[in-house]
Amino acid sequence: MGYEYGPSIKGTVEPYWLSSKFLRAFANPFVLVDGVEHLANWDIPWKGNVEAGDHVVGAGIRYRGSGGPLGVSSATVTIRNDREAALVARSGLLNHTPFTVEEVLAN
Repeated sequence: MGYEYGPSIKGTVEPYWLSSKFLRAFANPFVLVDGVEHLANWDIPWKGNVEAGDHVVGAGIRYRGSGGPLGVSSATVTIRNDREAALVARSGLLNHTPFTVEEVLAN
């Protein structure tokens, strides 16, 4: 079953299991696509339409009430016209540990 609405990115931001309760209570995750920040929710896919080609996709957190991003990490993903790229960004154990961004196979 193909994706019929054009190229897009679907990214899920997940906290590290050990710090998940703390992060869920005090931090807001975000997704970066080509340097533009988009507010995300923990474990709920964020989805955005993009042009076909290479895109730099990343994730990080901001603690509620503070301005600075933490744990930002990114990866370059190539999107074809007929494709939705599914990505998972997982936080590291510590606040300063960068997220890991991985492409996952679509169902």
